[in-house]
Amino acid sequence: MEAEITGEIATRMQIPLSGDERAHLAKRPTTNLEAYKLYLKAIHHANRWTPEGLQKGIAFFQQALETDPAYPIAYSGLGYVYMMSGFLGISSPRDAFPKAKSAALKAFEIEEDQPRAHLLLGITALAFDWDMAEAKRQLRIALRLAPNFAISRWAWGHWLLAMGRCEEAIGEMKQALRLDP
Repeated sequence: MEAEITGEIATRMQIPLSGDERAHLAKRPTTNLEAYKLYLKAIHHANRWTPEGLQKGIAFFQQALETDPAYPIAYSGLGYVYMMSGFLGISSPRDAFPKAKSAALKAFEIEEDQPRAHLLLGITALAFDWDMAEAKRQLRIALRLAPNFAISRWAWGHWLLAMGRCEEAIGEMKQALRLDP
């Protein structure tokens, strides 16, 4: 049902979905309803971007993974919350970014082409490792797999900015804003 709703929203907003995006929507990341509910709670709390919200997000993602250890999007979500806690100064980047990378790699063990995991590795390479070649590679994969994922556009915009390609970066940021106002 979620894939149908997302497809309908994309159609009404006139956002073309790539073949990879349609295939990704058709996948069921978990059949465990309890793990899914915990995942939704994690997203809810993490999206508050407060220290308490991020900590609750981490706890709910960890519970979701205890309930279903083969839930790749929950690993990516956990990694994203670790990464954001490092960005926001809630955790030390030396602590947060390796945890984000580890969660992304765990997601890959379960699902090879997990767009959010590629995104995490790209952002980690860009913002923590300063490995621009790896950041470019991972972010391009994330964009290929999910070109309408606003955070991928945002991250690609930051890579372009780091490369001094300001006009292109502004275009990507505007695209990210259009996708997720």
